[in-house]
Amino acid sequence: MKKIVILLVFLFLLLGCGLSGEDISSQVAVAAEQTVQAFTPIPSNTPFNTYTPYPTNTPYRTFTPYPTYTIPPTQTARVVTPTSTPTPKFTPTDTSTPTRTYTSTNTPNATRTQQAIINATKGANATATKAAQYANATATRAAQNAKATEIAKYEKIEIKELITYADSHIGEKVWVDGRIFNINGNTELQIWLGWTYDAAYIIMDEPFSGLYEDNWIIVYGEVFGETCGENAYGGEVCQPVIYNAFYEKK
Repeated sequence: MKKIVILLVFLFLLLGCGLSGEDISSQVAVAAEQTVQAFTPIPSNTPFNTYTPYPTNTPYRTFTPYPTYTIPPTQTARVVTPTSTPTPKFTPTDTSTPTRTYTSTNTPNATRTQQAIINATKGANATATKAAQYANATATRAAQNAKATEIAKYEKIEIKELITYADSHIGEKVWVDGRIFNINGNTELQIWLGWTYDAAYIIMDEPFSGLYEDNWIIVYGEVFGETCGENAYGGEVCQPVIYNAFYEKK
């Protein structure tokens, strides 16, 4: 309706401006044509209140979180609790205090006899051991006494006397001491007499062992006299000889 009013006003102005009817008609036709092309009037039979306004903006849907996953409970074995308490089949009726029984500590005859035999054996063994020890000690003392008696038969001879006059003492039982410097087998050796370098040749009565050079010994024996021999350098060496000898380590 407003557009029609505007159009009528426009026509009135044209007429007032001195336009011809033909011009006005053509302009009105053009204007009408343009108006039709530009506007499509609302049909007259359409009430104004039928105009549908723009829809109200509906807010976005509220986001519903995913449901929380609940882990199913672990199955627990059911414990069966007995409901009844077993009753002992037999209930003693005698509540009296038991009589204490004493065991005899007497040892049977067989055990005592065996123990007596063991004790007697121990005693016999101890006696035999003591007897053997006494016998050994007696034998040792006897040997020592015999050796002492035998040694008492030998007299110490001076080194210079033996070296110079060996032939004058043939058959005499003498003793000398010295250090070994040469071993000839297991029955003969040579010693330096005392702390000198005067040598003597010794011939033992029995084989020996455990003697080495530089060992100090005491020699008991008989004077054989002087004997001479050739040394390693081809020279003649004369030494007194003691034979049928035995020794003691110093």
